[in-house]
Amino acid sequence: RMCSSCQLQLPSSLLSKDQVIKLRLHITGMIGRKVASLPSSEHDMLEIRKLNELISSKKSFHYVMDGANVGYSGDQLFSFDKILKVCKMVMKTTDSKMLVIGTQHLFQSFNVVDGHSATESEAMEHYAKQGINFFLKFYRIPDDYCLMLAALTSSFRTMFITNDRLQNHINPLGLDGEIGALFQQWQLSRQIRIHTDKSGGIDGLIFPKMYKTKVHLKDGHFHIPIKGSFQWLCVREEKRTPSYFI
Repeated sequence: RMCSSCQLQLPSSLLSKDQVIKLRLHITGMIGRKVASLPSSEHDMLEIRKLNELISSKKSFHYVMDGANVGYSGDQLFSFDKILKVCKMVMKTTDSKMLVIGTQHLFQSFNVVDGHSATESEAMEHYAKQGINFFLKFYRIPDDYCLMLAALTSSFRTMFITNDRLQNHINPLGLDGEIGALFQQWQLSRQIRIHTDKSGGIDGLIFPKMYKTKVHLKDGHFHIPIKGSFQWLCVREEKRTPSYFI
């Protein structure tokens, strides 16, 4: 984004490809060690491999969604229709690809397509034609782990959809120091949140800003974000015409 007053380009909030790779290597390593300590580690590691195979087969996803978080959003009652609604809201082009991550028991209505019963494979095929793919897990690996792995592995431009702040993973995954700063910047620039109305219905999406929203100095210009708006206060030293006294 460009400042309308001084025409300077505001700093981008996006991580570079190398920074995403560095963050990905750290998180995949930490999650791998965490999953290995679970009672059902053998089955969980197999599911992670299946997730990676799905991502590789589809090349990359534009969006990754935490299905349980979105399905329970608003009125706290799970609804598969909420997931489909958000998919339609965010997928603006016909070539957009979505990966929805969830647990098998939450998707009982998944096999109902256009009001008719369908097998899981038929339902998968039906939604895949619309660019919506599902990864339904059975075991104890947390949804957030799958979400982060998929979003970081798919593409350095992939965006993820959840209202979860992911703060409970900061210490367990060693997200402090330099890695913590990268994780926070990645989250601020790639996370899409759900907005609900007073009745609990989904009425919009909150997209991340593609530029840094903190006070910064560039070429002698201070740019200060104005809270509650998309405007900036541009502060710079006034250029004065030299005066000569005889």
